[in-house]
Amino acid sequence: MTSPRKKRSGSILICVLVSLAIVTSIAASMLKTALDARKAVRQELQLSQTEFLLEAGVQRAVAQLSADPAYTGESWQLTSAAIPGQES
Repeated sequence: MTSPRKKRSGSILICVLVSLAIVTSIAASMLKTALDARKAVRQELQLSQTEFLLEAGVQRAVAQLSADPAYTGESWQLTSAAIPGQES
């Protein structure tokens, strides 16, 4: 026959395991939220950088056209090392 003490320790073990599962799922959810927020911030930064580069290009073209009406445009070739924050 099982004693009440053994039954109680078994139910405590089950409660601990359920609690651990809940805490683990909460931690995983928080990690996913943090990673999603980081990705959104990176995308927003890249969007802002793109907008600034486009505006600078338009301003440069206007300045070149006003200095030389025969201006037809230009192309720049940059290496990844010339762009700050880019690994490759």
